[in-house]
Parts: sequence; C-alpha cells; structure tokens
Amino acid sequence: MYTITFKSKDKEKTYSNGLPSMLYERFIKDTGKTYKELSSVIITDNGGTFELPAKKFRYTYGYIEKEIKEKEFK
Repeated sequence: MYTITFKSKDKEKTYSNGLPSMLYERFIKDTGKTYKELSSVIITDNGGTFELPAKKFRYTYGYIEKEIKEKEFK
C-alpha cells in the first residue's frame, strides 16, 4: 500500500491505498491542470518515506498524463 502527498507551492493533497500510478491519475483527475505546479511528492510505503522532486516523479509517471490527455480528445 502506498500513500502519496502531492505538494505544490501553497497546498498539498494526500491519497492512499493504491499504486503510485493510480494515485497520480486520481490526483490529476481531481485537481485538473494543477499537476503542472507540483513542487515535490512524498511517497510512503512499507519501506519507509521518501520525497522526490516533482520533475523526477512526473518523468517517471508522465505516461499517466499522456493517457489522460488522449482520453480528453476522444
């Protein structure tokens, strides 16, 4: 089980009970285009807690952004 906190300049949103890709998709659907304003992401799982810069996280899970964009244009 993962818990991810998506942090931007002036707010943060936390999701849990899913894979990082699923939680990121849910975050994008809930917040719209504000995913582009992410500053960092805090991921917690059984191995501990670590923080990633948003750029690295978006690089790893950028395919989720592409899938959502493709669905919007269909």
